[in-house]
Amino acid sequence: MANYTLDTDFRALKPAQAQKWMCEFCGMAEKAFDGQGTGVRLLGNLLLLEAYINTIRRGLEKQDTSLCPLIPKGLEMLTSYLDGRVEAASFRDFASNLYACVLHYNTGEEIPEAQEAFYEENFGDDEFCASEWSVLEWIGGLMLELAVLDGEELDFDFYEEFEDVEKIDLFYKMEDMMNDFADSCANVLQIHDQTMMEVYQTEPYQNVVGFVCDVLKAAVHAEPEQYAALQQECREMMMVPEEYAAELVRV
Repeated sequence: MANYTLDTDFRALKPAQAQKWMCEFCGMAEKAFDGQGTGVRLLGNLLLLEAYINTIRRGLEKQDTSLCPLIPKGLEMLTSYLDGRVEAASFRDFASNLYACVLHYNTGEEIPEAQEAFYEENFGDDEFCASEWSVLEWIGGLMLELAVLDGEELDFDFYEEFEDVEKIDLFYKMEDMMNDFADSCANVLQIHDQTMMEVYQTEPYQNVVGFVCDVLKAAVHAEPEQYAALQQECREMMMVPEEYAAELVRV
């Protein structure tokens, strides 16, 4: 049985093999980052977030809609942490409020009064697409992981999934992102296959997978002085053509 890695040529895989690669993605990413410190693991997440957010932004512009303001705000906080300009204590409360709001949106779980006010202020009057909510969850999760790693106190009765965090570990959000792109490709190309194996054979989706793998490998091998340039490069990238991006952000 083949052992797939981030170096595997996804374009050369047969449909069933491509599906297996997708199922094993999180493990492959974890193996690629094995032994890496917080900065490198955060960089890998931020590089993909930059490109994903730019793609979402461009899709929203096609619909004359703006990106949720908390997304660039949260991304800047994480970048400041990576650069050593701030500590997690500076965004712990923001992260707690943000993640609680995402949880409330996704599950309807009740949140404390103060976080209800945060929700109404930032989300009450606008309708954001599923991809924006996914990014908000990704950003909030990264912040809370960093807070725990920095020794900040959280209410683990509410944020129980972060209680035992020992390292940044949000590769599943990268997988969610790739699934979002698979859905948008399926819709644009009018592919209706629940297994998505047909989508995995299309050039736009294979380009997404190739980009993700290249970015993660670049993060692993980057020197700190290269971080800012890599982020700027990804910040200007579109992961799919504009028609696919517009499909990605349909509410």
